[in-house]
Amino acid sequence: MRIRPAGRAILLSTLVVAALATACGQTPDQAGDIVVNGTSISAHPIVGGLRYAAEVNLVDQAPTRLHATVTLTNVTDETIHVEYGACALANLLAFDGPARSGEPKWESAERQDPVTGAQYACPGILYEREVLPGETHSSKELQLLIPSYEIVGHDLIGRSLPDGPYYWLAQVEINNETTDVPAGQATVKMNEPPLPRERVAGGLVYQIGPRTTTTPLGIEATLTVTNNGDEHVDIFIARDCPVTISAYRDKARRDAAYVAGEPDWRPKGICVLEMDAMRFSSGESQQFTVTVPVAEILGDSLDDGRYYLAALVWLRDQSLWLAAGDVELRR
Repeated sequence: MRIRPAGRAILLSTLVVAALATACGQTPDQAGDIVVNGTSISAHPIVGGLRYAAEVNLVDQAPTRLHATVTLTNVTDETIHVEYGACALANLLAFDGPARSGEPKWESAERQDPVTGAQYACPGILYEREVLPGETHSSKELQLLIPSYEIVGHDLIGRSLPDGPYYWLAQVEINNETTDVPAGQATVKMNEPPLPRERVAGGLVYQIGPRTTTTPLGIEATLTVTNNGDEHVDIFIARDCPVTISAYRDKARRDAAYVAGEPDWRPKGICVLEMDAMRFSSGESQQFTVTVPVAEILGDSLDDGRYYLAALVWLRDQSLWLAAGDVELRR
């Protein structure tokens, strides 16, 4: 694949790649034509010799996310040159019926962070690829991973859409053409499980646990990353801050740290996210430890008492939230 700067930037949603979990509540559209807003379109349209297919699945680990994927298959006897931007899956639309008629209930192109209100941006990059006859192609630019709280809301920020099944339509921009591709059905709900102490991402297991230290009085949190698979796994992780912790007085806010806004305490300063490449061989574990003095957390404004910790693991293609236990802090 060749990459070169694009002539324009498209302000759309961010693209993130994550490990897939078991699909939940997803029903693919049947083969044949589907009527969308009065226009008959194929469930798997063929444009320029490429057959388009799209699907949505739920990644059921806090925060629950909707994962949309588009694949392109060359159905001709000749190699096809394709060009697309960093947001080739340009828009994902939700409808409340299989006809996908009327105004969409939600669309990814209008996303913004529900806590900060910031709009997502798309880098101005153009990708080029030769798709061989019979070859099926997908990439991170043809995927979207969207937290469910950005679609239906959350207890901490309010509801934006009712829970329930939605029918999805992907709008894909390839070779300067936009193609509508039905992406099946998925049920999105507002209720969220609490942050886990352990999670699997990209073939690695991430676990974290805290302990208090006495000299000096502080909190030490150790992140353990393990490859339980049979093949090596490569990641890029932040060099100076592979994991950071934040503290909350309220457990419910910690359990929804990804949408809870400012914690009661977080590290001061800015961590420059320069990434180091790391390879984990089969069965290998590595640990990353962060230590924070209690005096730095409590400062002059926070009371002694129990605090609930959240950890954020900084990877190149995603950030992972983990519950990091709770500790009693006293001066």
